[in-house]
Amino acid sequence: DVAFDVSSARFLVCWERTYSSIDHDVWAQQYDSNGVVIAGSGAYIDLTATYWADPRVANNNIANNYEVVATVGSAAPHSIWGRARDSSSVFMNPPVAISAEPSYDCIDPDVGGDPVTQGPTYYMVIWMRGVSGTDTDIHAQMLDGNGNPYGGLVLIDNSASTIDFEPAISKSDGLAPYATQNWTVTWTRQFTFGVDYDILGSQIRWDGTISRPSYYIDYSVAYDYDSQASTVLDGATGDRDYMVVYNRFNGVSDNNLHARIFNGGAFVSDADLSALDTDVALDQIRPAVDSDGYNYAVAYSEQFGTSTFDYDMYVSTFTRVGSTIKVSEAHQLLDTSALQDILPSIATQHSGGGSGPRSMVVWENYSSAGTDIDISGGVYENVEFTGFCSPGIDALACPCGNPSSNYNSGCNNSSLTGGAHLSKTGAATLSGDSVVFTAIGEKPTATSIFLQGTTALPSGVIFGQGVRCAGGALKRLYVKSAVGGTVTAPTGGDPTVHVRSAALGDTILPGESRYYCVYYRDPIVLGGCPSTSTFNSTQTGALIWLP
Repeated sequence: DVAFDVSSARFLVCWERTYSSIDHDVWAQQYDSNGVVIAGSGAYIDLTATYWADPRVANNNIANNYEVVATVGSAAPHSIWGRARDSSSVFMNPPVAISAEPSYDCIDPDVGGDPVTQGPTYYMVIWMRGVSGTDTDIHAQMLDGNGNPYGGLVLIDNSASTIDFEPAISKSDGLAPYATQNWTVTWTRQFTFGVDYDILGSQIRWDGTISRPSYYIDYSVAYDYDSQASTVLDGATGDRDYMVVYNRFNGVSDNNLHARIFNGGAFVSDADLSALDTDVALDQIRPAVDSDGYNYAVAYSEQFGTSTFDYDMYVSTFTRVGSTIKVSEAHQLLDTSALQDILPSIATQHSGGGSGPRSMVVWENYSSAGTDIDISGGVYENVEFTGFCSPGIDALACPCGNPSSNYNSGCNNSSLTGGAHLSKTGAATLSGDSVVFTAIGEKPTATSIFLQGTTALPSGVIFGQGVRCAGGALKRLYVKSAVGGTVTAPTGGDPTVHVRSAALGDTILPGESRYYCVYYRDPIVLGGCPSTSTFNSTQTGALIWLP
């Protein structure tokens, strides 16, 4: 597992090491924000003759430490223990018993941290408690910043005669405001053995109060399992969004990645991420998710071709546009080898109190002989600009018999470029705005207008010979002429995007989204459209503005 500490600007990675069949240990080591190992930072969380397994880690910003938790014991009844480690050294507090339920089998722990800078702050540790073969529960215990139990046992789901398992908790409870600063806990519930499994959730406020008792994330006849929730997004008022990812098994041989976004306890959107991201025919398993406060990074393991052993590691960025989940950057390869890359964990810098879109993903590499397991990692940055409104795919069809021949582009034009495409470079930060938009595939010298909207139109509207999905208060930011079908803005002495927007009466605030497209002159009207349709458009893109 992995967690980030902002004071040291380091990720801590922990993993299990096998000493013997009855003795496993836990090792932890730090890496900088670029994924480079910190010399001398490796140390054992446990190096005793006791069996420590399935370690998980989180960070507490004020305490400047990490909490590593694990299942302890080589046979039932197991218990949950933890140990706090300093964020800038290898100093550790003594190990502490957490579960305090000696008559029951307590396994599969996870831990969430707290990134805020005003105390008090805590850790929240969860686990599965086994009562009988027909009754398992999800319990929790809050810890103080030193890793000691604080308060009583938290009964997240203590229902009788239900099989609840695979608990997971968000990497942190998010930033202030405190009223909506929640850890999100998810788990699997058996409905029909071997056929139907559902995903449930609960939210726990920063102070250990259950703010939302058990509710269904997914309640269907499908075989859904292995869920995880992101850290909540940033937000000034009201409930906040978060994403829950999980696997869906088709009952034969294929697993797809699914996701649902909730706002507090209210369902917002769901999507088959495999369909958005790559190829639903390939097996994709073990998703892990975290947020950078605005977007979601999802890591997962994907089958290589038709191999029954070889899986590679990928990561993608997703975001919410209106009430729809959209892919911002798809199918980014972290590792390809003949090994089995599996069981990813992910932590953003944001979940540890940092800023920016960077995250670290760690996973296991299995050899084909099953005799060697190594730990690998990769650093990834979420993409801020989400292209959508591809006519005929996720928006209205092109109106003039002129479908795009390029994915994530506008409708075809009279130069038969296949459609114009809008991209973005630079940082969408109000304190250091360096955003530059570029449209390619236009008419060679077309007059082009860079358009900004305050809302997304999910299906779009017919707009000349194209489709526009930017709506609300529309602002014409820049007027430029294409050169060789390419046009860029802002350039030269142009004001930055957010400054230009404010000058036109639309002041952008931190965390707000705006929607962009470029429409351009195309005097040759295609396909019998009205003679007034002498312009076309790129696809639309969503951009979240950071502080």
